[in-house]
Amino acid sequence: MRQLVLEPTPVEADATCDQRAARAVEDDVDGWLDEQLMAHAFTEHPYRWPTIGWMEDIRALSLPDIRAFYRTWYAPNNATLVCVGDLDEAAVLDLVAGSYGAIPPAVLPEVSRVREPDQSRERVVRAPKPIATDRLLVGYKVPGRTRATGDARDHRDLVAGCRRRGCTAGW
Repeated sequence: MRQLVLEPTPVEADATCDQRAARAVEDDVDGWLDEQLMAHAFTEHPYRWPTIGWMEDIRALSLPDIRAFYRTWYAPNNATLVCVGDLDEAAVLDLVAGSYGAIPPAVLPEVSRVREPDQSRERVVRAPKPIATDRLLVGYKVPGRTRATGDARDHRDLVAGCRRRGCTAGW
């Protein structure tokens, strides 16, 4: 979260690695289809973007853009730390405090919550990629925790409705 080295050569090397990773997804039919499913299922929500971004986004990054992003978002108050295993909690907390405690929190920009518009009909996308065997991906949106009434029947009713009315049932 600090002491990041951003010299043109390492950044170019990292960008090349990111480009290779993005190309690996583009070359992998299943990875590419997963990206396409999310890109077409969501029209507004950030879920529609791949984790490392689209190739054209990666290519468009400049060193100042990367520095600004890093300074803005890479901070202890914007991080999640996951510790797994047979751990000594006190020792882990001491290690975390020693590693991150001196780093000041960042002033994070306000992030607006994007509401995905309701989907009123099915979306069908035919992929032009030549593949050895046919593939079919089907995705369903379900109400989020904040949208559902909290009753477990909401999700059971959703699935039952799909079974009764077919896969294109709207909710």
